[in-house]
Amino acid sequence: MEHDDRKSHSAPPPVEAAEELDFDDPTLVRSAAPGPMAPADLERVERLRVLKAMEVFNGNQVRAAQLLGVTREELVDLLEKWNVPRPRKR
Repeated sequence: MEHDDRKSHSAPPPVEAAEELDFDDPTLVRSAAPGPMAPADLERVERLRVLKAMEVFNGNQVRAAQLLGVTREELVDLLEKWNVPRPRKR
């Protein structure tokens, strides 16, 4: 039996596993008084959610967009807005 030097990549979790991701983690938001959030805080939370989705799906933009409930084009616009480098196809 020959040894295969290629790295094995585990498959990203299915989009259906979205319920298991803790996007409501209180550490994603600075402590604030109860009530409406400031626009800067909302954008910070949105950015963290996008980055987490990209991490969970190993940079797969289509799957991350599905999880977030946006189109891939909207996701790409957000990544460009925040100067986040987009992963290259392998």
